[in-house]
Amino acid sequence: MQREEGFIPLDEMREGSSGTIVRVTLPRETKERLTSLGIITGEDIEVRRKQKQGCISVMAVGSEIALGRDIAKKIFITPKGKSL
Repeated sequence: MQREEGFIPLDEMREGSSGTIVRVTLPRETKERLTSLGIITGEDIEVRRKQKQGCISVMAVGSEIALGRDIAKKIFITPKGKSL
């Protein structure tokens, strides 16, 4: 994915930033699990915390969800405002 296209991997976003999910490039089983948690294309997402253990805590559809960095780097976001 390229920054020129206007989106970045979720794991590169800063704490407190938000955006809209535009693409998820994960295996079908993982996508299905994320979909059940509300992490789907077109939904807004906010980065709450980036933890030292490599976990990223996000808010999606009113729920706080912890994601591993390996998953977060395959979720692409169109940032809102100064999210980069």
